[in-house]
This record gives sequence, C-alpha cells and structure tokens, in this order.
Amino acid sequence: MNLTELFIGVTLENHLTQLRNKMVEEISKLEAKQVQETPPAELGERVAKRYQVKPLSLYDDKKYVRESGPTYAATTTNSIHLTIPYEGDAQLFRLKPNGMLKPPEPIRADVISDVITLPYSRPDFDGKALREIIERDVEIIKKNVGLANKQVQSFNEAIVETARSMLRDRQDAMLKRKQFLNELGIPVKE
Repeated sequence: MNLTELFIGVTLENHLTQLRNKMVEEISKLEAKQVQETPPAELGERVAKRYQVKPLSLYDDKKYVRESGPTYAATTTNSIHLTIPYEGDAQLFRLKPNGMLKPPEPIRADVISDVITLPYSRPDFDGKALREIIERDVEIIKKNVGLANKQVQSFNEAIVETARSMLRDRQDAMLKRKQFLNELGIPVKE
C-alpha cells in the first residue's frame, strides 16, 4: 500500500493557476495560420479541453471493507481496509481545496486509478467506535471533494472563456498588423 495524506500539499488554486499558465503559453505559441483560420470559439474550446480537470465523483454508497492481515491469527490489533470507488482526477485527493475541512488526525489513503483505500486499526474489538471514526473521515473526504469540485467547475468554465478571449485578441492583433503593413503601400516579403 502506498499511503499518502489526503488534501495535503500544494493548494488546488496553485495547481489550477499552473494549468492555466501552461494553456496561456500553448496559445501564445500556436502558429499564426492556425489562429487566423480557426474560429476562436472552436480553437479555444479545443485547447482548453486539454487543461480542464475532471471533477471527482465519490461512490460512498459502494464502499466496502476488507480485513487486513490473516483472519485466523490471534492478534492484539484489529485491522481493516476501507475502499471507496471514485471517478475523476486522482490528483485532487492530494491538493488542498479552498476552505478545506481539516480532520482531527490526518487521513491517509492509497489512491489508485478508481478507488481510495483507507487503513484502520483498533487495539480492541469495538466496531462501533471504529465505525464512528470511519464515518467522520468519509464525511470530511466528501466535503473536501465537494469543495474541490466547486473550484474545478469554476476553473473549467473560466478556462474556456480565457482561451477564446486570448485567441480573439491574437486574431485582432494579427489583423491590425496586416492592416498596418498594407497601409505602408510597400510589398511585404515573407
């Protein structure tokens, strides 16, 4: 198991800003011919799509538990793994959303392509107490996923308009440049 603390590290806002900056750089490097010949709405949508983030869908209703370690051994610790299926960008589990709810103790999980697995252990057989901890952790995860998804939704909507606007501006600047050169009345050598 490769455990990581959830919602710790770089802020989601920082991550989204970096994605936006990469998109801006890509748009600035697009060939002039492509910018001139493709409508900004179409090209902007195409470019922005590569930088959009897929929100998380957490399937809490499909969670399940597996025993950890041999079930036949007499142990002093009772360990389980709680697994929750999800869809979306797994990286969102590692980023801090705005307004993040901090758990009383860090929540650690193994995040893979379609499930997160949280390890739990108790020194006794108090299943009810462990259930309360699990429910608290799952609730915090769900709330933080909701906060992250709000940020992602805003970002995904804004980035399309940003791309379109940049491409319109670039087209306008190219047109002005062409008009400027035409007004000179001197042939332009390319």
